[in-house]
Amino acid sequence: MFSFQTMIARVYPKISGWIDQVYVDFTGKAVKQGQPLLSLYSPDLVTAQQELITARKARDTLGAGQFTDAGRSSLALYESARQRLLLWDIGEAQIRQILKAGTPSKSLALASPAGGFVLTRNAYPGQRVTPETELYSIADLSIIWVLADVYEYELPMIQLGQTGIMSLPYFPGKTFTGKITYIYPELDPTTRTLKVRLECPNPDLHLKPDMYANVEFTIDYGKKLTIAQQPCSIRAPSRWYSWPWRAATSSRAGSRSAAGWGIISSFSTDCGPASGW
Repeated sequence: MFSFQTMIARVYPKISGWIDQVYVDFTGKAVKQGQPLLSLYSPDLVTAQQELITARKARDTLGAGQFTDAGRSSLALYESARQRLLLWDIGEAQIRQILKAGTPSKSLALASPAGGFVLTRNAYPGQRVTPETELYSIADLSIIWVLADVYEYELPMIQLGQTGIMSLPYFPGKTFTGKITYIYPELDPTTRTLKVRLECPNPDLHLKPDMYANVEFTIDYGKKLTIAQQPCSIRAPSRWYSWPWRAATSSRAGSRSAAGWGIISSFSTDCGPASGW
């Protein structure tokens, strides 16, 4: 049994202000990285825009060269105003628009930091927000984290990089493949299980957070041995067992005889034409 987790981006404003417009207004909506989520009005944002425009004009008038103190000062003021907006998550495209317009914008857009699906939305027009306000949580479902519970006696067969095959009750006949990327260090004292984390590609988005299903791990028991395609018979202490020739495989060691390959076991195996065929 396992449950899904995924990579989640939580969106907070870097500055206090008021939400002007909301562009992503319901949960479950797919968004792309850089897509505007809402527009934010803040007196500090307006002031920072004005400082950027003024510093750019001073830089262009005095020159951006470093031969005069005035030129160096104007360049430093311009870069400081520009970096302040970038730190408040105002993108390069919006900064170029501000400089092109030559006047501050009342509100600026806050963009999504990641692509995915909106899990929660706490943003509404007119709402006052602070840097502590979580506006959205956005889940990237293209790669799913799977938390699987492995029983204690199975732990020697589990290792990093191992393949897990998952099946879901709601999707009969369909399997999903992932690899173990982390093995948790603590055992659950009640269930005697240990959690392991797998990463599973989810290009068709069939896997959803908090689903439950089953996972099977591929165990490598060693090199397989192909048995010769000849009639074979097993000789037990008191009787013979024979079967027609066919291809077979075994993960156990084989011994070479004149007629072909046999399997080392508690009984002996002869391969080749059996008496009475």
